[in-house]
Amino acid sequence: KDGNFSQEKPSKNHGDNEGSKPLIQSELSQDIEIYDIDEMLEKAGGFGRMQLLMLIAVTICYQGVGFYIYSLSYLELVPKLMCRVPGTDTFEKCADKSDICQDGKLIGRNNWYVDYNDGESFHNWMTDRELYCDSSLLIGLFGSVYFLGFAICGILLKQADKYGRKKILIFGLFVQIGC
Repeated sequence: KDGNFSQEKPSKNHGDNEGSKPLIQSELSQDIEIYDIDEMLEKAGGFGRMQLLMLIAVTICYQGVGFYIYSLSYLELVPKLMCRVPGTDTFEKCADKSDICQDGKLIGRNNWYVDYNDGESFHNWMTDRELYCDSSLLIGLFGSVYFLGFAICGILLKQADKYGRKKILIFGLFVQIGC
């Protein structure tokens, strides 16, 4: 044949094409069985104790993940900083981080403070780790490492067919709990 598919459905008997695979149309023309979720669970062996335990474990683990992803924007939020006006005892909003940083280090701790009365100032990674002088790229990477873990996990999940999905899933859950 010339490689073109004919519009006619091939017969079940491929007398002149013995040993060759049937055309794509013949495979697509077969009846497709449709199952609902209960029938699929029954065909897969049912929803037993192991499935229930895995559902509970995954749900518990991913509740924390959802909280983390949602709160990531708050964890990296730069708080409002108040700087002392030179020669006075009054404070005003700092113009930029150069007012409190010199050579990448905090200076004059008594000359500035975090204004927690402002609605956008939180106790977060910025305040706990004193990341005020670090680059915004580094602060962004601090939270992005979590998503790098998702990417690495995607690569590891490809090994599930080699080692078994149950083993890989349980290993991933323990790694996530450990982190």
